[in-house]
Amino acid sequence: MQYSTLFFSVLFSTAVAAMGENGTLTEEQTCKEILGLNALVKLANNQTKLNAVTGNDATRAMAIQAKASAASTKLTELQSNSTLMTQCAAIDGEIMTNATCTQQFLLQKFVDFAANETLVSQAVNNDMTKTAEVQLKASSAASKLQELQSNATLQAACPAVFMADECKMLVALKKFADFGMNSTKLEKVTMGNETKITNIKAAAGVAEMQVMMLEANSTLMAECMDMGISVMGGEDATQKSTSMTMDSNSTSSKSAASINSMSLSALFMGVLALAMSML
Repeated sequence: MQYSTLFFSVLFSTAVAAMGENGTLTEEQTCKEILGLNALVKLANNQTKLNAVTGNDATRAMAIQAKASAASTKLTELQSNSTLMTQCAAIDGEIMTNATCTQQFLLQKFVDFAANETLVSQAVNNDMTKTAEVQLKASSAASKLQELQSNATLQAACPAVFMADECKMLVALKKFADFGMNSTKLEKVTMGNETKITNIKAAAGVAEMQVMMLEANSTLMAECMDMGISVMGGEDATQKSTSMTMDSNSTSSKSAASINSMSLSALFMGVLALAMSML
């Protein structure tokens, strides 16, 4: 999977999942949905970009176009609401700024991940071909990152967004780690391909070690809760941390030590990108 495909999928799935308790979208979330639907439709109608994000895979391209067809219908329905469109016009600027900050956040974390040879090796299960792919993607990410960082106005707005992104990544990182331990889901997603299962488990194992350490960080957990981002409670975190400490396996201990210096989002972006590329 191309890095840009992953990035688009993460943003799109986040927008779809961001619903209120009654299953309905708030005004701001609806405006975000409109932006996401519009981006999907534009992508499907641009053959050059579609080829780029699918790696010229006709099956993937058809899947995106099918989703875009449904998105176009939904988009037309939403855009027929003149009151909503007027409201969205007033807040779309902020939404796009926040989205660009999140893009910078993800690019930075992926570049950080790629710079850690030990972590990359662990995440790809020592596959040299995949290691080379990571470095190639990181080079492209670094170029785009430099472009975003040169925008002074953007840099003034991003710090607050970065903090929220860190918390969201903690939640996503845990979900990925849990996925790697769910044999039923792995079997279904990989269609029983043992090589893919092994590779995903390797990446998820790296993620799980980071989850254990970060959930024991009471300051981080409190900051996330203050922003309304629900993460695992302190009791479970303490139990996991204690269990990890009692593990006498020297290899695991060395792995944990090398990972400890990485930000959780760097790890998440790396292992998720690599795991998804194995599917």
